[in-house]
Amino acid sequence: MTYSNQDLVRTVWLAALFPLTLTATAVRPAAAQPLRATVSTTSYGVAHVRANDVAGVGFGHGYALAASDLCTIANRWVTVRGERSRFFGIEGARDAQQTVTNLQSDFYWRALIDRDFVGGLLRQPAPVGPIVEVRDLVRGYVAGYNHYLEEVGVDRIPDPRCRGQAWVRPITERDVYLQAFHTVAPRERSWIGPIVDAVRPGAGPTTPPSGSIELSPPITMSNVIALGRDATDNGKGMLFINPHWRWHGPERFFEVHLTVPGKLDVYGATFQGTPMVLLGFNRRVAWSHTASVPMRMTVYQLRLAPGNPTAYEYEGAVRPMTARRVTVTVREEDGRLTERAHTFWETHFGPVIANASFVWSGTHAYALRSSTRDFRWLNQQYEMNAASSAKEMDEAGKRYLAEGWLNTVAADDQGRVIFGDRSSVPHVTALQREACITSPEGKALWEARQLIVMDGWRRACEWGSDPDAPVPGIYGVKRLPMLDRWDYATNSNDSHWTNQARQLLEGYDPIMGTERTPRSLRTRTGLARIEARLNGTDGLPGNRFTLAQLEAISMNNRVYSGELWRDALVTTCRTLPIQKGIPEACDVLAAWDLTENLDSPGAVLWRRFMENLGNPEPFYTVPL
Repeated sequence: MTYSNQDLVRTVWLAALFPLTLTATAVRPAAAQPLRATVSTTSYGVAHVRANDVAGVGFGHGYALAASDLCTIANRWVTVRGERSRFFGIEGARDAQQTVTNLQSDFYWRALIDRDFVGGLLRQPAPVGPIVEVRDLVRGYVAGYNHYLEEVGVDRIPDPRCRGQAWVRPITERDVYLQAFHTVAPRERSWIGPIVDAVRPGAGPTTPPSGSIELSPPITMSNVIALGRDATDNGKGMLFINPHWRWHGPERFFEVHLTVPGKLDVYGATFQGTPMVLLGFNRRVAWSHTASVPMRMTVYQLRLAPGNPTAYEYEGAVRPMTARRVTVTVREEDGRLTERAHTFWETHFGPVIANASFVWSGTHAYALRSSTRDFRWLNQQYEMNAASSAKEMDEAGKRYLAEGWLNTVAADDQGRVIFGDRSSVPHVTALQREACITSPEGKALWEARQLIVMDGWRRACEWGSDPDAPVPGIYGVKRLPMLDRWDYATNSNDSHWTNQARQLLEGYDPIMGTERTPRSLRTRTGLARIEARLNGTDGLPGNRFTLAQLEAISMNNRVYSGELWRDALVTTCRTLPIQKGIPEACDVLAAWDLTENLDSPGAVLWRRFMENLGNPEPFYTVPL
């Protein structure tokens, strides 16, 4: 089959092989090299993509994703193009867990497009701009996705959710880079409402409709255990990955194997729209991510110039805000297409925000500064894909410090394990917070939520920098927590403090996360299981992990809180006044096998007890 137009000629051969093998060639005009890839899709839907170059493997990956689940990711492209209101209306279908209206979302993304956010970053060299491999991967990914769409045709898409829909269109490289920004900045996306609601006093409602500050809840992603040579029976590394993640929407995992002989051979999971593996393994090293604790932004309180709500004082001078007007197309309830406009106000810190907690008055306003304002994390992630050791993987992390919200835990074939927070953390020290958080509201938000609200009229309150940081304004490598060991490292979304029972990570700035505070039960059970195995006290043979033992221990459904507290609860239960059901409940819990297996009587009772208990910290008998 041959397709042609003025810009592109593609030839495709299809043959049945377990159950599908695709060999595709995309030929560009002029002197550009053709893109070729072979994609073999297993009966479980895993795409194995092989090509002779990085652009080619991106081409096969983009094609494989489109063939697998085009409608889901096509919906995301509508978001990052700022076109949701055009196709779905202001209050129509939203994108996955989007909490703002389509109109608010469109204004936000359209503002990034209008200011050439992507183009400005692409014009910069690494580490901020993409490395050659990332550029090639994105270029190929776009060509592969579009190749599938042209081959099938919008009106013949197998999935009825988007078949024949006008919002399904070919994508551009800009779309992929904006999706990369969407991925790296989930915390910033939670501020879209306050950013759009920042209306100049006198030009709109004095109390924005968004209400009080509503940040997205903490991202609770995953348990990871990395075992090294001193903890395994064969002296090589092992990695257990237990993602707590979404089953639906563009962030759900897409499993893929990417091979470029002599350059790349990586298998794992990624988000739809991301052309490389996010967590997985190659022949030498395996890795995963967990949620990193630090906040990624700070708020600055602005003192406004007398009589001028769009200018603010800074070091004794007055600085005007910058107005950016954005227009989007909206489908009204009667089906008409109209234009809606919005004006954003920006400071040298970032956009002005407003809601009931941060009111833009005649005397004060608030601006948001974020540490995740690019997509250099793609460089970091690609080099992790291509790493040949845990050390090399960590070096990629140190080079970019770009993961917007993720720790990295890895183990390699030499038995080395690492944990590292290789993310962008605002360089705001404890001394600076003490000096610059002066308002009562700011102090309360720091204590309750570690949200930093600093004085915006003093240069002393600007973010600092470290000489070993790849970009200004963030903490450098030496001030970020890490482990480099030969026995084990783990993380279960707690802070850095107890990722290794034998090497506590202490003395870091509190912005990195808490130290010497109670750990979650997930963190505690992981450490307890590992230490029991290495001490030979878990009832299993030996004192190192076999692969079968790692699988059995990590998947045995045992309930650590029950191991800690069940007996004490049963004792208390038997002292309660006899009421209907209490003696029976005591007996059921006493006989419970301390697992959450489907055939474990007592598991449901324990779960209800824990749900009603809430925070168990006040009941601990042994303080820290």
